[in-house]
Amino acid sequence: MNEMRKIIGILSIFLAFAFMSQAQKIKVACVGNSVTYGYGIKNRETNCYPAQLQQMLGDAYEVENFGHSGATLLNKGYRPYTQQEAYQKALRFAGDYVIIHLGLNDTDPRAWPNYRDDFVRDYLSLIESFRKANPRCKVWVCRMTPISHRHPRFKSGTRDWYWMEQALIEEIARIAGATLVDLQEGLYDRPDLLPDALHPNAEGAGILARTVYGALTGDYGGLQLPAIYSDRMVLQRDQPLPISGIANQGEKVTVTLAGQRKETVAGTNGKGSVSHLLAAILRQSGYKVGLYTSPHLVDFRERIRVNGQKIPEEYVIDFVERHRSFFETLDPSFFELTSSMAFDYFRAEKVDYAVIEVGMGGRLDSTNIITPILSIITNISLDHTQFLGDTVEKIAFEKAEDMKDRVLEVMIEGKVADENAFVGRTYKDAPNVDGLIFVNADVPLMSGDFCRVRVTGALEYDLIGELADEFTE
Repeated sequence: MNEMRKIIGILSIFLAFAFMSQAQKIKVACVGNSVTYGYGIKNRETNCYPAQLQQMLGDAYEVENFGHSGATLLNKGYRPYTQQEAYQKALRFAGDYVIIHLGLNDTDPRAWPNYRDDFVRDYLSLIESFRKANPRCKVWVCRMTPISHRHPRFKSGTRDWYWMEQALIEEIARIAGATLVDLQEGLYDRPDLLPDALHPNAEGAGILARTVYGALTGDYGGLQLPAIYSDRMVLQRDQPLPISGIANQGEKVTVTLAGQRKETVAGTNGKGSVSHLLAAILRQSGYKVGLYTSPHLVDFRERIRVNGQKIPEEYVIDFVERHRSFFETLDPSFFELTSSMAFDYFRAEKVDYAVIEVGMGGRLDSTNIITPILSIITNISLDHTQFLGDTVEKIAFEKAEDMKDRVLEVMIEGKVADENAFVGRTYKDAPNVDGLIFVNADVPLMSGDFCRVRVTGALEYDLIGELADEFTE
C-alpha cells in the first residue's frame, strides 16, 4: 500500500509538472496583413510563416496567426486592422511576444496620400494596446516585405510611399522601445518567391519564419558571411577591410587573414564597442589608459588591460592572495571581485584615464561606486529583467542611478521612454548634473578613421582622435 501511495504521489507530481509546463508556454502573436495570413500559399494552414515559425520554435511556444488580408495600419485607411476581428482575437490572446508586420496596404492611394501624418501615431497606439493587454509582452516591429516592380501600382506612387513607410517604421521601433526585424532583406533579391509581386510563396514564408525565429531566440543559424568574402577576392591596397556578417547572439567569431587574427563576440547593446572606442581615442592621443570590459573570450585577463596589454598573471595571483581572507568573509560575486581587481590595478599603474564598462548597469552594479568625469549610457534593452525591471522604462529608471552630481551624462541612441526616465531621475537624485545629452550618431568602425564627438551641456566636451587597431578587433 505504501509503495502504491508513493507511485500515486510521484504520478501526481509528474502530472502537475506536465500541466505547469503546458500553462507556461510562451505565447507568440503574429499580427499583420495578408502576408502574415498566408494569402495565396498552398496549404496555408501549415505553410504560412506563423505555422512554419511554430514548427521551428517547438512545443515550448504557442504561435497564433492574427493576420487579416487587406488590413491597413492607418485607422482611417480603407480596412483598418484595429476594426477587424483578428485584432480583437490578438488582444484576447495577450501574447508574450508580439510580432507586427503592417503597412503594405497603406501604400495604396486610398490611404497614404490622405492619412500618412497619422501613421506614427496609429502604429504607436497599436503597440500600446498590446502592452495593455499584457504588460509583460515584448514587441517586435517588422520592416515590410518587398513589393516587386511587377506590382501594378509600383510606379504610380506605391514605390516611393513604401520607402517613406520603411523609414518611419524604423523610427517607430526606436520610439516605442521595440525590436526591429527586417523582413525585407531576405526576400529583396528573390522576386521569384513573390508570384503576384507581393505575397511570398511557401518558400518565401519559410524565409520570413527563419528571420523572426532568429530575432526571438538569438539563433541565426550560426556564422554567415556574404559570398564576397571568398578565395581570390580582390582587396584595395593600404585600406582597412571591414568584415561584417551574421552570428548567433553571444557567439565568438575569429577572423584570420594574411597573418592577422581578430576576435569578437556577437553582442546586443553596444557597451563594449563604446568602451573600446573611447580607450582607442585616448591612447592615440598619448594617454595611458586602463580598460575594463566583459566578458572575456579565452583568457580572464582580457577583461583588464592597460594600453592594450592584459593584466599580468602574477598580479592576478598576488591580488587574490593579498585579499583572500577579506573576500572569504565578504563572499563577493565574480563581477564584484573582478571590478575591485581592475580598480586596484589601474591605481597601481597610475593610468591617466580608466574606461570602465558596467555589468548590468545602474543602482545595483558594483562599478557604481566610482564618480566618473564622463558617463555614457548606451541604448536600453530588455536585459537583466529579474534585477532591473520588466519594461524599458523601469530599466532606464534603474540605469539612471549611474548619474552623479557634477558629471556630464551622455545617452546614446536614446528612446523617448528612456529620455523621460532619465530626466525624471536626474532632477530628483542628481540636480547638479552638469549636462544630460542625447546622441544619435553613426560611429566609424575602421582603424585609421577619425572620430569626433561634441556634446554640450553646462560643460562642453570635444573628443577627437584616430581609431586604433584595438577597437576594430
